Amino acid sequence: MSNGRVEQSGPPQDIYHKPRNAFVADFIGRANFFEGITKAGKITAGGLTLDADALNFANATDVQIAIRPEKVHMEETMPEGNRVPAKVTFVRDVGAARDIHLETPLGPIIVEYAIGENAAIVAVGDSIEVHLPPAALYVYPSEAAVKKAA
Repeated sequence: MSNGRVEQSGPPQDIYHKPRNAFVADFIGRANFFEGITKAGKITAGGLTLDADALNFANATDVQIAIRPEKVHMEETMPEGNRVPAKVTFVRDVGAARDIHLETPLGPIIVEYAIGENAAIVAVGDSIEVHLPPAALYVYPSEAAVKKAA
């Protein structure tokens, strides 16, 4: 609920994996957010061009993009596209996972990375690259776009 209005209802897993808007994505679980603009079926943000699945916005629409920390990939071999350069600013072990805080051209991003035998080892100050899978990006109209439409 937001301001007395139900934003989304349904099973918790549906709400977490398919949030209807940015408020729900932020309210249920954690998410990284950054601003962008649509251009030729893609998103331009932080000087980068990103693909996003099911991008149904008119060209030049201001958008807000969200991605869950566990959906940001850090593998040594990653697919082409949606690669983002990053610098590690903080690393915190939280049980079976590690939170890796990054500074990127998109702004700060937190990666939740499972700690296991093949876990990537990174340290503060490391320069790395992460992948933002198009299917993991939630794209919403930005507050500015919503105000323009109203």
